[in-house]
Amino acid sequence: NWFPVDATPRCLLEQLVQAIFRSHAGDGGGFDPSNAGAEWWTLSIDPEDDIGLHFDKDYGTEADTGENATPSVATVTYLSDEGAPTIVLDQPCPARVGDPLDDGTAPIRAGWLSFPKPGKHVRFDGRLLHGAPALGTSGVPCGGRGRRRRRRVSLLVNCWIDRRPRLASPLPEDLARRLSPRLTRVPFALATPSEIVRLSSTPGGSGGGSCADFHWSVAQEGEGESTLFVRLPIDRIAEVAQEVPGASIELQFHFGGAVCFEN
Repeated sequence: NWFPVDATPRCLLEQLVQAIFRSHAGDGGGFDPSNAGAEWWTLSIDPEDDIGLHFDKDYGTEADTGENATPSVATVTYLSDEGAPTIVLDQPCPARVGDPLDDGTAPIRAGWLSFPKPGKHVRFDGRLLHGAPALGTSGVPCGGRGRRRRRRVSLLVNCWIDRRPRLASPLPEDLARRLSPRLTRVPFALATPSEIVRLSSTPGGSGGGSCADFHWSVAQEGEGESTLFVRLPIDRIAEVAQEVPGASIELQFHFGGAVCFEN
């Protein structure tokens, strides 16, 4: 869905989307309000399902011109504590379709893991590779345990300050009328950032424990698939996730600890 920055919210969801955009992009300073706004959608999946690694793009422009245009800021707002953590890699999107993901000049040195927690809000550079791939039987918890089965629910909002993605369109009027009405008070505010735990991909680093290797596909429209190899300090990740609900983790990759390669 598309919500222009200068539009009036018609429902609670649009009011929340507008507040998120203004929190990260402001009210119009430094960009043209007539051409800026928020691309947004909701996602509700089973806790065992994963979200493959991908780049957020203007897919209409990609198909027409081959340009990979990305949002300025990408955000995730969690509405449940179920499912796999979001992973963001310090791997920017190639400028054009057909350009290699890894040109050998800038190895992936960092990444971030964000475990779901109701009300938690995450923002990151909209150019970066991200997803929520399942960690399998690694021992990393995937949400509340011992409760009635629930779903991984999230609100995704991308902030665009220089263009409207060609395939994004406003929420239909009849659907907006059926959603919860807007509130007198904006239902979103940025709080003090949560503590970030820093872990290393080197076995025995960051408090000990073993590492596990993962191979995840990276979908590229019109370009086939690439693969990300990543080594994670899985024991320490599991410990932190158990101790801190909705944990945020910064990953430090040593040489070869995170690599994209073409299939």
